[in-house]
Amino acid sequence: MAEAAQAHGLTVMDRMIEAAAVGTGELGDRRVKLFELLAEAQSGKARAIVISGARAIAENPVEAAIIAIMLERRGCKVLFADGFDPAPYRDQASKIVNGVSR
Repeated sequence: MAEAAQAHGLTVMDRMIEAAAVGTGELGDRRVKLFELLAEAQSGKARAIVISGARAIAENPVEAAIIAIMLERRGCKVLFADGFDPAPYRDQASKIVNGVSR
């Protein structure tokens, strides 16, 4: 992750690590850190976020794009260290976030 941050001119200032793996059914445990991250973004404390990879935060790419959109709407730049690009999933993810049916 540090390499990805440096490649974009960022310095890692803090790290959040979720203990539970995505898909383990430990929803409450694994989402606590995500909610903390969203709160930091909302407060302005986090302006750029480097996520190790889409699978670190979601079970599928649309879910990862939803999380990226939620963070971006709170003013954060979002980078995925594994090179995941949420762009192909943005339309579908935006519809879900905005509550728009097909």
